[in-house]
Amino acid sequence: MGEVSGRVERGLEQILREIAVYKPAYTYGKSGRIEFSFRDRVGEISKLIKFPYSGNPVAVVYGPKGCGKSELSRALLYGAGRAYDRGSSLEVLLLSEVRGGSVEVAFTPGFERFLKSVLGDMGLRYEAGVSLGLSSLPGIPGLASISLPVGVEPRSFDISRASIAWYALRRLRDGADHGKDYIVVVDEFRGATEGELGSFAEKVSDHVGRVNIETLSRFNSTVELIITTSDAIAAREVYRSTPKFRKLLLWNLAKGDFVELVGELLRLGRLEDLSHLAGNLNLNPGELAWALFGGNVRELLEADTVGLKTWIKTMIDSLRKVAIEAESQGVTIEAFLEHLKRVLEDGVETIGSKPFYNLMLGANIALEVVGSQPISELPGERWVSEMYAFQIPVYYHIARAMVSRGELEVGYSEVLDVLESSEDA
Repeated sequence: MGEVSGRVERGLEQILREIAVYKPAYTYGKSGRIEFSFRDRVGEISKLIKFPYSGNPVAVVYGPKGCGKSELSRALLYGAGRAYDRGSSLEVLLLSEVRGGSVEVAFTPGFERFLKSVLGDMGLRYEAGVSLGLSSLPGIPGLASISLPVGVEPRSFDISRASIAWYALRRLRDGADHGKDYIVVVDEFRGATEGELGSFAEKVSDHVGRVNIETLSRFNSTVELIITTSDAIAAREVYRSTPKFRKLLLWNLAKGDFVELVGELLRLGRLEDLSHLAGNLNLNPGELAWALFGGNVRELLEADTVGLKTWIKTMIDSLRKVAIEAESQGVTIEAFLEHLKRVLEDGVETIGSKPFYNLMLGANIALEVVGSQPISELPGERWVSEMYAFQIPVYYHIARAMVSRGELEVGYSEVLDVLESSEDA
């Protein structure tokens, strides 16, 4: 294993050098695209690539919606593609959803012959329209992608991608190249039922473990399967890491990296609402962004697209809907507000009371931390605990505003009031 570990370390170093120049692109409605530097995820990428050598080569990666799971997967593919001609041992296959009822299969060259075989065997399951072409990721030599029309139901996406992943891994057992390290990523698996993700991970882990042992024995090569999800309910049903697979928690960007990103976007002429509000509140824009978004890049960009005031109102509505749904189950609004008060006074670790917690999970407001192995450093903030957390801190501040007024009907100005008096901003 020492030889394999050393090879992976060298491949990791090559990939990280390439990822250092990776710039994701984001489309701002009618105002076009903007590119900004991918922020430091060295620790997370290192742990993802190296974790098979300390356990079973299957991982379920979850975290706050918009924390960067998909972007990290694309960065991993980008780095592997860029490092391919430099002799990197790492091969990456990324199975993603794309709009228009199709699945995108993007891969480094080492996966091509396996995919041709797999898609040949699975051909009758798909309609005509499969096409080879350049990856949607710009500037990556040696990568290709396939767009597979499979329908619009989420379950169709999950089954199709899981099937491709599984059959590709099986092909590796009989024909892997010598001295390669294969990583298959199924991005954003949800499942039709709450427990389907956990069931899939449980069922596939034994098989992938055997494939890894045989591939290592025959070809001195390794295989790894990574499954990501943003569905907080589905992640909770994957109860905890087991000897069969790892449950890994990826968090939002660390504060320093996030504040640095805010500065870059300000220099690019974005985040005008945030800058204006920070001036009115006599706050640093980076600190205000951290108090609202907690390192969540997707929500930061969404707020910049729709307007900060509209975004905060949407977040208020999300928490209000949880209370209304609880009321439909026989729980009073007063009980909901009392629950929020207890969370604020006793800590976020008390958020796990039913039915509120289940509803907050379903709305991607809260997240279960316990039972996971964090691959990110969790922030030492009041909205995060070792048991549970708010996915982004704006919900914590909205809860403060609701409790302060004793009602659900709070608005943008009430949230600003608690922000202005907050130690977090």
